[in-house]
Amino acid sequence: MIKSLIIVFFLSIDVYRMSDDYRLDVIDEDNIYICCGLGCINIGYLAEGCHGCSMKNECCCFMHEFCFVQRDWLTCCDKLPGHHIRVGCMCDACTIKVPSVCCKNQCHCMCLICACGFPPDNEVPCIAACCTIVCGKMEWKLIFKNCVKFGEIKD
Repeated sequence: MIKSLIIVFFLSIDVYRMSDDYRLDVIDEDNIYICCGLGCINIGYLAEGCHGCSMKNECCCFMHEFCFVQRDWLTCCDKLPGHHIRVGCMCDACTIKVPSVCCKNQCHCMCLICACGFPPDNEVPCIAACCTIVCGKMEWKLIFKNCVKFGEIKD
């Protein structure tokens, strides 16, 4: 009986949602310059707004993130659609959500960004790049560009 009440309580927390334009992610992937990438693993850098560090890990329906960047604290209430239970305190948060990938990791320290994900998605695309020269991307499209951002190779 008590377990059922606890489950109903946590599922009822889902009523409060943020607006659709709110981003939990502090990294805007469209502004990351691509350094190198092989499949669904890539490394890039930010040219501006690169102070602090942050991390976001996803494994099926579980997500953990921490953020030491100048922004609002992570709380239980800053959920996006698809997020069901979120426990957050200051710079750390854990979320149970509708799964979108099997696993994903994105680490940001100052200007360096490392990311990997399976299967690839918009945040961690599948690319082939070396020494800032992008050769191709997930849809088997050949691209030969130098010093490009992720936002520039999106369709």
